[in-house]
Amino acid sequence: MSQRLTQQAYGKILDMILSGALAPGDTLQEAKLGDALAMSRTPVREAIKRIEAE
Repeated sequence: MSQRLTQQAYGKILDMILSGALAPGDTLQEAKLGDALAMSRTPVREAIKRIEAE
């Protein structure tokens, strides 16, 4: 898996959270986020794990 893709997914998901596009309490679904970000579930999953750990 490319760390670059994970970093891109992380940045985009974090931007979505900070901008309010993803509200507190929203369920982060890997498949839907992957479709929205035009990438596979693997980097999205890793990005979500990183966000959850913060």
